[in-house]
Amino acid sequence: MRDLIALLLAAAGGFYSPVFADLSDDYRVLIQAADETQSDPDFRKTVELIAAIAEGGEADVLAAVSELAPRRQSLLADWTITEAPASDRAAPAEPGLAAAPVRLARADQPADDRNGSEGWSPVAKLAEAMAWVEPEEWSGRSRFGVTIDTGNTEQTDYNFALELDRTLEGGWGLDSKVAYHFTESAGAVTRDNWLVELRGERNVIDAWGYYIGGTYEQDRLSGYQHAAFATAGALHQPFDSDRVAWDLRAGPGMRYRLPDTGDAETDWIFEMGSTLNLALTETTDFAAETTMLAGPASRADQRFALTTAIAEDWGMELAYRIKHEFEPQPGTQPTDSNLNVSIVRDF
Repeated sequence: MRDLIALLLAAAGGFYSPVFADLSDDYRVLIQAADETQSDPDFRKTVELIAAIAEGGEADVLAAVSELAPRRQSLLADWTITEAPASDRAAPAEPGLAAAPVRLARADQPADDRNGSEGWSPVAKLAEAMAWVEPEEWSGRSRFGVTIDTGNTEQTDYNFALELDRTLEGGWGLDSKVAYHFTESAGAVTRDNWLVELRGERNVIDAWGYYIGGTYEQDRLSGYQHAAFATAGALHQPFDSDRVAWDLRAGPGMRYRLPDTGDAETDWIFEMGSTLNLALTETTDFAAETTMLAGPASRADQRFALTTAIAEDWGMELAYRIKHEFEPQPGTQPTDSNLNVSIVRDF
């Protein structure tokens, strides 16, 4: 993926001139340190400063970034290489004279100042988009579990889930989850549930911030064909350390539900949520998440998970979920719960 992005950027801006001298070791170390410690905006400011004072200028900096910090190349996608005017070029046949350095033009410069550049490159835009999906920019967890009983008991049960997290520009963080659970007993489906969650969070000052998110759920045995809600509100982190992290959130939102029988329902709701992650030991983690939707037909949803590492990024997870509808649909139970054992892998 990195090599492909580098080739795309090269196609967008031209190939690097072989007459460039490498940046000094001091500048290279500075670029590496900035890549490891700085946000995207700060990293760009750092390399712009280096380009302003380094002998090789922006071209050498761009080449160094492609080597030392390839995941940051998309930040410099608007740096395009243009040839120096003929009057500025040195005759290559004369000994002791180097060719004039290739210049880099900003994408936001007027077209006349870019020496004939078209001002927009679809290849550079594609490279920037591909950098956004670079695997190393994401972290998360996948899980899968299956149980098949035959003989006196005929039952099939399986579940899988994928959680993806990413840090975005501007202090935003993205959390997402997709999960599916299915159970069939004696030829009858007793559980068939899809769950999709997406939430963006941004810290503003100290432990306070705000969030925006939504959930879609399809539970065929709940009395509803599907349900979805979107909320936005305040976020608070009483604890945030390697051992314990606790997030609290609260905010208004809107919920849409389609019953098995009857018309669709749209209601204003108020969400209150809590997410706790606790490292019990070096190899065992406990997580608890509670979501309360207050309003017409209020609902409470709690999830607990105990995860134990077994080998490198692999582990076993015991998860329990309990969901309570304060005003259940006719013919359905108000409380629904399930217990799952899964193999998990962190990445």
